[in-house]
Parts: sequence; structure tokens; C-alpha cells
Amino acid sequence: MAWMSGLAECYPLGATCVIDWSAVATAAAAIIALFVGVAPIVLQGQDRRRKGMAKARMAVATMEIQALSLEAVIQMCKGEMSGAEYNEVMNTSKCLDIDMARGLVDYIDVFKPATRSLIVDCATRTDTVLRAQRRELKVKPSVTVHSNGYFGIYEMYLSLLLRCQLALAEETGLTDACGQYHSAVPDMLSEIRRRAALEWVD
Repeated sequence: MAWMSGLAECYPLGATCVIDWSAVATAAAAIIALFVGVAPIVLQGQDRRRKGMAKARMAVATMEIQALSLEAVIQMCKGEMSGAEYNEVMNTSKCLDIDMARGLVDYIDVFKPATRSLIVDCATRTDTVLRAQRRELKVKPSVTVHSNGYFGIYEMYLSLLLRCQLALAEETGLTDACGQYHSAVPDMLSEIRRRAALEWVD
């Protein structure tokens, strides 16, 4: 290599054996140029990873709230319910956050391959569920709605959501934050029924 030749054209150094400083200078310039070119790319990659992990941490918390709402919806839909309860169930099921899913997709390259796949699946399924919700109509509070098995789409979505949440939690060190919603499900069910009772009054 040129810089090696500059340092050791001959050996040992002496009156007739000197360092080729021009070769050394050329090598130093090349190294500096390489650093100047690569450093911003490395720093940009590190910054991108920090932002991606920050979004992942926020997503873990958001998914916990969504899981709570969806679990309550699924339990409400295992049998008959009044039209008023059905309407509140539909309102509760609209907790899905497509912007969160899209935000993760924007930084998908910073995650592990398995997590990437779950993020894409979750974003796609979120869009599908939201589209299905647009076709649901509000019903009269006095009617009886037979919804047993009707909300299977939410059961499948919840399963995917929890798997994606766990994968993100493992990458961000937030596994203790997963699954805490279960204890709040009874309170969510009570809140749905309370709002449904108010619809009867209205």
C-alpha cells in the first residue's frame, strides 16, 4: 500500500532511507476524508435508531390501552346485548390507532426481522379493521343484538396486537409493561354499560 511504502521504503531509517512524507500525507488525507464522509452516516443511523426506539416505547403503552378496550369489546360480544350496549361497544372498539402503526413502519429498519414482520402485519390489520368499522351502523337502543362470534375479527386482531407489543417491549426493555390491562377490564365493562344506560335516558 502507498502509505506503507511511505513509512518503510527501506529499513532501517538512515541517511539513505527516509520516510516518503508525501505518501503519508496522501494516506492521512484519505483517512480524514473517509471519516468526514462516514461519520454523519453513522450518527444519522444512531439518531434514527433512538427515534425508532422512542416510538416503540410509546407504542407499547398505547397498545396496552388498545388491548384493554378490545378485551372489553370481546367480552361484551360473547352473548346478547341491548342496542345501546352495542352502540357503546362500537364506540369503544374505535380505539385503534393507525397513526401509531404507520409511525413504526417509518422506522421499521431499526427493528429485528421478526419484529418488522409483526409491525407490518399489525399496520395492515389495523387498516382492515378500521375499514370494517365504517360499515357498522348505529342501532336503536331498545333492540336486542345477537353478536356471539360476530367480533371474531377483534379476537384475531387482539392476538396480533399483543404479539407485536411483546416484540417491541423486548427490544426496548419494557416487558414488565405488557399484560397489565387485565385487571382493568371489569372497570371498562362497567363503564361501557354505564354509558349505554345513559343512551337509554337520552
